[in-house]
Amino acid sequence: MSSTLNWLMGSSDDLSNSALLILIRLTLILMVAWLCHCACNRWNPRLRILLWRMTAVSLIFVTVLSLLPYRLQLALLPAASPVVEVDEVVEPPDLNETAAGIELTVPVSGPSSREVDLSDRGLMPLNEQPPIEDTAAIQASILEDTVTQETALTADWFPTGLSGYVCVIWGLGGALLTLSWLGGVLSLVALYRGATPVPAAIQDQAEAIAAQLGYLKSIDVRCSEEVQTPFIVGAWRPGVLIPVQQCAAAERQELQASLAHEIAHCRGNDLRWHHLFTLLQILLWFHPLMWRTRVVHADACDELCDLKAAGYLGDDKLYGRLLAGLALRVAAQNRSAALAMARRSQVRKRIEAVSRNRTSRGLNRWQAGSMLTTAVAMVVLLGVVRIGRAQEQPAVAEDQPEAVEVKQSEQAQGVKETLSGTGEPGATVKLYRYPEGYAKPVFQGETTIDESGRFTFKDVQMPGEGGRLTMVATKAGYSSAMWSMWPEYQRPKLSLRMKSDTAALSGTITDENGNPVADAVVTLQPDQYPIPDFLMAKTDSQGRYTIKDLAASNSDKSNTKSPSSKKGYTVTRCLFRVHHADYPITIGSYSQLPQTVDVTLHPPAIVEGQVVDLVTGEPLADVEVHAQGIARYGGFTTRTDANGNYKLRMTNDYYNIWAVAPERMPLAIKALKVTEGQRQTGRDIPMARGGYVTGKVIDPATDQPIDGDKRKMYVAHYGPARPMTGAAVTSTSVQADGTYRLHVAPGRNYIYLMNGSSTPGYLNVGDGQTVHRDIVIGELAEKPQVPDPDLMLRGKLMRAAMSDNRKQSPLVSSEEDEAKLPSSKSVGKLLAELKEMNSGADRFSDEWADQLRKIASLGPEVVPELVAELDQTSDDMMLRCLGFILRAIGDKRAVPGLIRAIPKTLIPPGSDMGLQIQGTDVALLKFMQQHDLSADDSSREYGFNRPVGEIFGALHTLTGQNFGDQQLYHIFLSENDFPSQKRAKAALFHQVAARWAEWWQKHGRELTDDPAFYQVNLPPLPAPAATDPISSSALLRTDSGTSNWVLQSIRSAPEGLVFYDLDTGRAAPLPERWREKEISVDLLKEIREWAAGQGYDMLGDEIEGEEGQTQFVLRPIGLRTWELPKSRWKESLSQTSIDALQAEGRANQQDLLVSFDPETNQARPLDTVTFFYITREGTPGILYVGIEVQDDSLKPGGVSTGDNELNPVAFRKGRRFGLNRLVTGANLFRGR
Repeated sequence: MSSTLNWLMGSSDDLSNSALLILIRLTLILMVAWLCHCACNRWNPRLRILLWRMTAVSLIFVTVLSLLPYRLQLALLPAASPVVEVDEVVEPPDLNETAAGIELTVPVSGPSSREVDLSDRGLMPLNEQPPIEDTAAIQASILEDTVTQETALTADWFPTGLSGYVCVIWGLGGALLTLSWLGGVLSLVALYRGATPVPAAIQDQAEAIAAQLGYLKSIDVRCSEEVQTPFIVGAWRPGVLIPVQQCAAAERQELQASLAHEIAHCRGNDLRWHHLFTLLQILLWFHPLMWRTRVVHADACDELCDLKAAGYLGDDKLYGRLLAGLALRVAAQNRSAALAMARRSQVRKRIEAVSRNRTSRGLNRWQAGSMLTTAVAMVVLLGVVRIGRAQEQPAVAEDQPEAVEVKQSEQAQGVKETLSGTGEPGATVKLYRYPEGYAKPVFQGETTIDESGRFTFKDVQMPGEGGRLTMVATKAGYSSAMWSMWPEYQRPKLSLRMKSDTAALSGTITDENGNPVADAVVTLQPDQYPIPDFLMAKTDSQGRYTIKDLAASNSDKSNTKSPSSKKGYTVTRCLFRVHHADYPITIGSYSQLPQTVDVTLHPPAIVEGQVVDLVTGEPLADVEVHAQGIARYGGFTTRTDANGNYKLRMTNDYYNIWAVAPERMPLAIKALKVTEGQRQTGRDIPMARGGYVTGKVIDPATDQPIDGDKRKMYVAHYGPARPMTGAAVTSTSVQADGTYRLHVAPGRNYIYLMNGSSTPGYLNVGDGQTVHRDIVIGELAEKPQVPDPDLMLRGKLMRAAMSDNRKQSPLVSSEEDEAKLPSSKSVGKLLAELKEMNSGADRFSDEWADQLRKIASLGPEVVPELVAELDQTSDDMMLRCLGFILRAIGDKRAVPGLIRAIPKTLIPPGSDMGLQIQGTDVALLKFMQQHDLSADDSSREYGFNRPVGEIFGALHTLTGQNFGDQQLYHIFLSENDFPSQKRAKAALFHQVAARWAEWWQKHGRELTDDPAFYQVNLPPLPAPAATDPISSSALLRTDSGTSNWVLQSIRSAPEGLVFYDLDTGRAAPLPERWREKEISVDLLKEIREWAAGQGYDMLGDEIEGEEGQTQFVLRPIGLRTWELPKSRWKESLSQTSIDALQAEGRANQQDLLVSFDPETNQARPLDTVTFFYITREGTPGILYVGIEVQDDSLKPGGVSTGDNELNPVAFRKGRRFGLNRLVTGANLFRGR
């Protein structure tokens, strides 16, 4: 209860959460008001009028005050109670969406511990806390943000999610009620303006009554035949409208009573309050406690006005008779915008009230004062005060953050060791210790390297978990060196290598107006707190800096590519950071040394707030505050001051912001949009005691907990502490006895097994509670999976950021500079230059793109030489370039050479590329975009595909033919392929080339008149090398695989992908000759025989379920399979063999790839199942048959997450499956 009240009296930065808190506070006010109303229903009406008017004012003030960021702190709640153990298991749907097509690469910075950033493609724990800006990937991200113009990531105007639709319904309801109310007001105003002024005698009488009742303003009385009862119109200048029959002499007593009643309303400003209640009722139209507030207030006003009118007449019984007679003439008209004197349903109560209240008087000071004091106290309590807990008792003071920090500090002392290493003689070596990832370095000692090049540090205090040791070596005339060591990892060799060939990085730091920025720290160190006097410099008054202790470098010196293997890398850009107190950390880059690099600092997006401990009610000093960018991956961190205040300087993005404190969990700020140059204040971060999720991780094969020491697994969570809009989670390791204990924030938390397959779940965890949940490896959800709104928001923001990043500044128009070749340059010389560019720093530069244009501009005359080069080369880049160039030239004589190149496009995995023209050459951009294979180039971008794409793209463009070659686009050569796979892949590519060669043999003469190109002369498929078959006892392990496949049915979707080849990864539709036919038993046999001849191993089909519904299944084609235990689902195998897998599994004797229950002797076609398989060609592997997909509503840009084979939504209907590759033991240590 106390935690609920604590939450209720707190504040939230989340819009939907703030609205919910305000609604609950307003409900409390209305509940108290109704209780008081029921208690004094038959008392003095003045008391009820005051009650409801104070209620209306309280509703307004509490709403306004609740939106203010600052709130008073009162420690009224008791100290936190001990943790309560609660067994609760909630099995909700799993998630199924993430940003499609976007790979989140989360860089690792230092050792890992409790908190992890996850890639959408990987489930291994990477890092305890989100790295700030100390990795190359994040630095590059920040660099892109800082050099581009300010952008506004605006979501679609139409709301999404439950809260969005609720807002739409609320707005529609309010709009309809507002229109109805305004219509009533306007109709009454029109009726009043068209009414007839009453005779002067009646007007005089009305003014006399007003004077006697104390109403000093002028009163305008009019009459109309369209009304049957008197009422007042106009909130600011009220007038009285009476029925025309009351003007008759016989109705004088009724007229006096009516005028006295309505003038009493005017004196009490009742109509103004009536309109205010109407507005509140419109805003809270959905709230049952608001529905009758306007009516009960009007009833109380009527009772008081009846009392005054009866007092004016001097006879309450006479007034009662007049009121009853008037009610009989009331028509059924509804004048909601006016206060009518007689309403039929209330006449009897009002007559009784006149008699009951005739002796009542005005409210005394005690009555009015007590009600006013109560209202003010409620407004202050609900609108201004934040209630916190009292301090915990001294007996448990050890749990407070200060004591925990002491304990951690003691634990971080670690053991003491001696460290020795080598380096440049005479160099000074300094040793620093980082207690934790984001702490400042602590100086440990200094020494000098002796003449033999050795040095030693004795009694070195080792850092605790999460910390590291760093040594730096400096010497005049030499480049500086650094060495770091984390205790959790294997120690690298301690060698400080320094070079005498030094160079400087220099430049000028300015602001966005070009003014120099002094005292900016420029450093190559990745840490937020760099080591002084090492790889760094501070700008002078002119903004100039020079870092001198660097080694001279360029791309040639960094080139590690082997001429024989053509493998290696080249460093083309290095990053550095600029620190300044008034700006966010900014990333710069250089391509060689020495070099001059100027950097412009842009004003930061500032977010300020306070970190508050909800347990003690006190601010938390010296705790870390982290901000993780959602769309651009930038990260920032800071620490709170002595008052718990923090200040973050960041770049444009949406951020999750949280704090880290011992024994506390934050209620994080979610998806906060920050904009360069703007400041946001009051972004407080509440720190709750939190709860725990505990349980065991069970192996279904043994029905026993796993050994966490042998099988490293982690249980992680998203929730209020780490919203799913970001990549950061918290995690805990599974212990040796299979148990885990995960600290979470109170609220709805998403719990899942990070590096193993199981059903994730949402658990509601209260503050101070422990919720128990066991996790069974391989256990599947029974309910359909649904997307999480936070994950959908994350994908939406990321897509918006990607689109925004593509919107570069427009190209500057210039005169077209078509490539002009000097007569002395031959195509051979240009090709040689292109080869050099392909392996150097100029690859993919504007100069490289211009080289392609220069060669293509030579035209058809050089096609024979280009084809000769295509026949000679097997280089990945040259195959790409020649395909692009020949397509741009457009000479059909290139077709035979392109066909001969098809088998050479079977290469290791690579990627298609989206490149940019960085300069201002519009003609070059036009050329690249005109001849690339992308249909939707934008801004400066153009596409450059893998060899298979460029070669086939050229063939399709030159011939207009396509033989379904896209099936080869996802087939790659791997060094871990079994001989059977290599043969199958080579045969497939050669088969496609042979099909193209046969077509050219028939149609080549129609496309070219050059006899030299009539024949393809495709080389024969090389004979397979003699290899020994795989021994059944050979050591195997899982290496990599594929996921997210859906095989459609040959019956319902024959034009889709219905066949799959496990040896090559090829998928294909049903041939057209069978697509219109009904699949009979005989035809199915014929199709399977054809598929076996083509090398396919599986086909998609459908069967009829027990209840007559269609069920999608997979059928094997000459495939031997063994069903493995459920615990093998998505499990990595480090050491196994064919014999071991066959012994562990159960041979599948069925014609379907479905699970089989030997106890019931029944097939379970809807269950997921893991198979060990061996193809006809002899390739072994692991097959995961997932769930069927009946929901094909996934759209481009949709998202999915978790285990792909458990996702019920896809682009097409069918059966899901995934694969895990097996490799031989000979490859276990290759390349290490």
